[in-house]
Amino acid sequence: MYKIFYQFIGAICCVITLSITSQVMAQDDCVSGTVPAIGCVQLTDDGIFDLTGDITPTSGLSAIRFIDADRNIFNYTGNIDTSAYGSNGFYISNSTFNNITINGNIDVGAAGLYGIISSVSTGSNTIIMNGNITTNRYLGYGYFTLYEDNTDFTLNGDITTNGDDAPGIVIYHSDNAILTLNGNLTAGESRLLNGRGIDIMNSTGVTITNLGTITTGGADFNLPPYDIYLRGTSTVATLNNRQSGLTYYGKIPTNYNAVINSTSDYGKIIFSTVSGTTSFGIYNGSVLERDTTYASVIDGLEDADINAETKSGNYTYDGRTWAWNLDNSSANLWDLVVGTCTGCILEDTVDTIEEIGDGISSEFSQLLHKSATANFANMNTYDCDLFNQKGNCFSIGGRHTDVNAPNNSDSSSSGAVFVWGKKFSGNFRASVFVDQQVTRKNPRGLRVHNKGPMIGGNLVWNQFTNHRGFQFRIANAYQAKDMTITRSEIGEAEKGKGKTEIELQSYVAEVSYQFSDGVNFYRPYLAARHAIIKQDGYTETGVENPLTYNTLEDKSTTVVIGMKAKHKLNSTITLNGAVGVEHDVNNNVDKIQATSSTITGLTPVDLNTSINKTRPVATLGAIYYITPTQAFSLQTQYQELSYNKTSSKTLYLNYTVGF
Repeated sequence: MYKIFYQFIGAICCVITLSITSQVMAQDDCVSGTVPAIGCVQLTDDGIFDLTGDITPTSGLSAIRFIDADRNIFNYTGNIDTSAYGSNGFYISNSTFNNITINGNIDVGAAGLYGIISSVSTGSNTIIMNGNITTNRYLGYGYFTLYEDNTDFTLNGDITTNGDDAPGIVIYHSDNAILTLNGNLTAGESRLLNGRGIDIMNSTGVTITNLGTITTGGADFNLPPYDIYLRGTSTVATLNNRQSGLTYYGKIPTNYNAVINSTSDYGKIIFSTVSGTTSFGIYNGSVLERDTTYASVIDGLEDADINAETKSGNYTYDGRTWAWNLDNSSANLWDLVVGTCTGCILEDTVDTIEEIGDGISSEFSQLLHKSATANFANMNTYDCDLFNQKGNCFSIGGRHTDVNAPNNSDSSSSGAVFVWGKKFSGNFRASVFVDQQVTRKNPRGLRVHNKGPMIGGNLVWNQFTNHRGFQFRIANAYQAKDMTITRSEIGEAEKGKGKTEIELQSYVAEVSYQFSDGVNFYRPYLAARHAIIKQDGYTETGVENPLTYNTLEDKSTTVVIGMKAKHKLNSTITLNGAVGVEHDVNNNVDKIQATSSTITGLTPVDLNTSINKTRPVATLGAIYYITPTQAFSLQTQYQELSYNKTSSKTLYLNYTVGF
């Protein structure tokens, strides 16, 4: 009965084919550019075509038709609505070696018609569907290939068939077909047969890669649905499957490979009415976890159904090799049991080194930002220039700094800042500062403790006693810290820990010129900064496979140019701000090189994969003068840093008094 039914359907298809072919001249030839609203027909060979535009064909005409057209590269971008009677989306007949890409959706309204039909040729056509296919009536297939060998169809969107007896994909008398499903397939219910997501009849050597999900409706007479349904002489050469609970009816694939992405995302298949044998494998690109059981990867097969030599083996990917075996856990149920891993400790250890590298980069960034803030090239914060007759100045304040770094390696710190200044003459003064950290948030994997506060000082010469005209400034900053670095326990990698020291030295020379209109003060400036950050090498302790790390240095020479400005709002409040651009004339950052007596092949890890040499910096603040020699100041600063995708913000509040 079923054979008679499908012969009947085949006859109908032939009638439709003849009817459509007789109307070839009803549409213009396909040419690159905007496609006619009723579609076009491709009749020529060896061309390259790029077509755009939506298509709504009239009755009896498919949107785009390939008739006796070979070796074309055909790209179509647009949406197809074939609600008219007798209209398919793409109709391909007696055409070979075409590469067809469809960027858009196909909606089929009439019964017995298809989103894409490829038929009656030696085949070898490649079709990539980047949109969705929807059919809405009886016998409306999403993709249909019949009497055509060696077709290659890739679905990057979804197929939905809403009508009865409408599998999502039908392969009929078409050998060596290749199906790749990156999207989802949803098929409607069936009246005459079991519900089918993919229906394969009298087609051999089919290859299916299912990376999406197939959902199949039920059927009358309580017939069970199947996601993949084989009948007649059909065979599947290879089935790669990611879907959990995929149902399969008929002769089992020659090769079955489970796709494994994680312990909760991996392929499981249920076989029914089986014949033949299969070779089990793991899909290339899968990522396994050692000492892990992936339950129920196969259901419905007896011991004799699986080739003995494929019930255990080694799977290699990305430099790692896992040992595995199939375990017949109960009845016809099989689990994938993964054991040891060779090479995992190397790759996992590199991953942990890259992770602590992110933390070290964040710490280096915070030191560079703090030194830039303290050294005045961008904002006058750690300075003291309110003097009384005795020429003394004292400032006390609080600072908070946030560093935004990639890979969850953000850090922050707060500190108390003390500054003392001394005026030696109307033109020459000096100051020293202490920045004592109070609280901090460490980057991932690091615990940082100050060996002492950041300290520094500066010398300033002004051309005039009112600070107009030229100003020359030299400054420096210094800080040393103890640091404990802990590697994460990732896979085979141990939770290694070691202690080291980190030291910063920074030097700045600045020349500026201040002028005023009486209310506003402007100071263009040019500065050069040289900074050295050094982290001592160290060896981990307390682990079976300790790593030894090299000394790291970050040396940079930076030129800064910008403008500072003040606006006298009234007799007590002055607003100030600055904008500038930093450019690294020279920037050298060492790579992390770890060595081990037990782990070979460790490669260097970059601290800064992409140096941001040119960066903006901006400040904004206000000063409230209680008296001419007493003031409160609030300053903010935003700065992009040389480390890739890293920026920082600082808020500084202080009280200054001359005495």
